[in-house]
Amino acid sequence: MYTFGGLEPGATSVQLNVSSLGETLEESIGQVQGMWHTDINDDPNRFTLFVLLLRVGPKGHPGPFCLGRWGLYSAEIGAWIIFLTFKGVDVHSGFAPKELPEDNLAFIKDSTLSAAYKMAGKPNRAGYVLYTSQVAADRSSALNATLPTGFGNLSTSKTPESYLTFGSNGPATLGSFSDSANRLAREAVFNFYNSLCLSNLGFTLNLNELMKHITFTNSDGTTISMQSLPFNPQHQHEEIKRLLSLYKW
Repeated sequence: MYTFGGLEPGATSVQLNVSSLGETLEESIGQVQGMWHTDINDDPNRFTLFVLLLRVGPKGHPGPFCLGRWGLYSAEIGAWIIFLTFKGVDVHSGFAPKELPEDNLAFIKDSTLSAAYKMAGKPNRAGYVLYTSQVAADRSSALNATLPTGFGNLSTSKTPESYLTFGSNGPATLGSFSDSANRLAREAVFNFYNSLCLSNLGFTLNLNELMKHITFTNSDGTTISMQSLPFNPQHQHEEIKRLLSLYKW
């Protein structure tokens, strides 16, 4: 699964919700996301990470985040950054930050703080929602890993060269050059191995040996080989099946 930011488990998508003092959450981000709702297209087996960046004084309120299914809410007072995890498929909602005008003026009376405060403009809360879509997790839709290679499975309409792909633009989303290279190498090797299996063909070379012979050139001109696979389907078939059974039941 393609996740941004590196090779460790992560999210496939990110959404930014911005809200301000003096506005309701519905006014700031719209009724669909600003009222009680569920994110029905999220993967129900994975958690969403919600990162809140606040620009509210010590007497202000960040705005509670509510989970309807569990009857819980979060309202951390006096924090600049808040991290929350929850299931996006569960019903949830929240409220915009609040602060009395006189408390806000008292908070930014220091000239240095006031100058920095005003640099951010109108928004008082930025919420980054990092989630995994079920389509991305299950690979149940088309995926533009690279531009068409001319071999293997081809869709009826070829990918236009103007479209962004992980092969051409991987480092922008997949992490470092090394993370991007390893992710794309794993994709190519797994595609190759699965194609052989589905064609009733064998492969005697260890896939990790194949990974060693796939290289990328670092920014300093050094040629670097790929890392070993975290799970090798040639020798860990039963273990992979067991792990998949824990994920899908």
